Amino acid sequence: MTDSTSHTGAASGGLNDVLRIRDIIFGEQMAQYETRFGEHTARLQDLQTQIQSLEAHVQQQHDAAMGSTQQQLEALKSMLLARIDALAHEKTARADLGAMLIDLGERLRQD
Repeated sequence: MTDSTSHTGAASGGLNDVLRIRDIIFGEQMAQYETRFGEHTARLQDLQTQIQSLEAHVQQQHDAAMGSTQQQLEALKSMLLARIDALAHEKTARADLGAMLIDLGERLRQD
């Protein structure tokens, strides 16, 4: 073997020894930590999925509310324009009525 290969083999063997010692000393605790970590990872994934679902739901509600609001604004605009037209027509009718009364008054004076 060359020097680099022997260093790699020694490092690998040393790492295996350290892992084995860790398993002997902390084996049960490490297994519990790994189990809990796996559970937390799964729970985190579930929460992320729920968040994405809620975001989509909120976006749908927002879009629906915006559409409804837009429709209501258009309806109010139409009602307002119709009322403005009616008032303008009413004002014109009053002006016509006033002109007719003035004309009638002048005729009565002339007779």
